[in-house]
Amino acid sequence: MHAFEPVPHTFKVLEENLHYYDGPNLHLNNCGLSEKKGTVDFYIKQSCASNSYVNNIDYTDIIQCQIITLDEYVKRNRINQVDFIKADIEGAERDMLLGASEVIKKFKPKLSICTYHLPDDPQVIEDIIKKYSNDYTIIHKWKKIYAYV
Repeated sequence: MHAFEPVPHTFKVLEENLHYYDGPNLHLNNCGLSEKKGTVDFYIKQSCASNSYVNNIDYTDIIQCQIITLDEYVKRNRINQVDFIKADIEGAERDMLLGASEVIKKFKPKLSICTYHLPDDPQVIEDIIKKYSNDYTIIHKWKKIYAYV
């Protein structure tokens, strides 16, 4: 399993709690997933872990965080299978999907993607998935899209 957390403070908490998830197959990455590689401003809310580079309402600080595409991450790490992608990433779900085009086309993983951060998320996210493969069955549930082939 590969987990991504771009905010250093939250990443540190994940690392400190890694011992609860024993096993060599858990890989933590101190970066976010998006449609491109680089550095972006993240809006930080000190009282919780709901940090975002998309939504800047009610945030107290701005920090720079690294982002990468899932396509590049999979290629760089020579990952030969992606079975499942789950994302609740504070409005960046569509950007993550745009950076995962090759992964989705090649592996057709099951998807569980939150759709409540931006008003048009349900339709935009469904359209992105269908653009990569019409083979997907898409189910809209409470503030989420589940997709599978």
